[in-house]
Amino acid sequence: VRLAAGTTTLATTATYTLTAGILDLGTNTATLSCGLFSSTNSNLRSIVFGTGNIKTIGSGSVWTTATSTNLTYTGTPTVNISNNTATPTTITAGTIGGSFNNAFNFNVSVGTYALTITSVSVLRNLNFTGFTGTWSPATATCTFFGDVTLVSGMTFTSGSGAWTFASTTTQTVTSAGKTLGPITQNGVGGTVAFVGATTLNNTYTFSAGTLQLPASTTTTMGTFSTTGASLKYLISSISGTQAKLSSANNVTATYLSIQDNLATGGGAFNNNDTSNIVVSNVTGWTKSSTAGNFFMLF
Repeated sequence: VRLAAGTTTLATTATYTLTAGILDLGTNTATLSCGLFSSTNSNLRSIVFGTGNIKTIGSGSVWTTATSTNLTYTGTPTVNISNNTATPTTITAGTIGGSFNNAFNFNVSVGTYALTITSVSVLRNLNFTGFTGTWSPATATCTFFGDVTLVSGMTFTSGSGAWTFASTTTQTVTSAGKTLGPITQNGVGGTVAFVGATTLNNTYTFSAGTLQLPASTTTTMGTFSTTGASLKYLISSISGTQAKLSSANNVTATYLSIQDNLATGGGAFNNNDTSNIVVSNVTGWTKSSTAGNFFMLF
């Protein structure tokens, strides 16, 4: 199906269901405006976005691509969630078969409703600019291949479900003063860059890539944990200017390259492991005073 230029509008209660074949928004730079969008099966199907977009204007389960197996797209996969009411709304994306190749950009731009993102969903960008409703992930987990942008006008309550940042390129995280839950970074070669002062009330698990903290700003983490036997990089957003990493809990790092960092917060930041590299301008990371000591018996 190839849509004409401009906006094709369905009723706020109407569902556009893509079962198989091609939905072409890109040829004519079209917008599909529908109450709800559904494409949850294993058939071969694709969306040609180009610079077109999909806009959902209903409430309830407005986006359902739970089974994303064999779902692909071309262009920029822009989805605008435009429920301008207080009625609860749910996004379910890629809980089965979700990957970088079929993750969508979601702009949640209006409304005062409570948003639910189904656990194990896979998304690219998630942007809340203009949203004044509530998102409380609770135990729900999400995987992101793009940026996460929270805003001051929304209500956000962190949960125990981990967010996984898995891209091999750069992802930004804007918390807007909200306290975040646990995060895992495992994108090989990727960078996670925090924007502004950020607080996590749980564990940051650093498995791969580069973690960029904002210069001259404090990033607070419940626990900072490194895993895996590949070298990871902890840097500042401005070379030569320290970023502050704060934790009240002890940190023991392995396979970590540290540059332009000030460790603070009361926890002991241990840099004993020989796999670590201190590049330059590092304060607060210490080696045990007994490291390298030996005893001779006569």
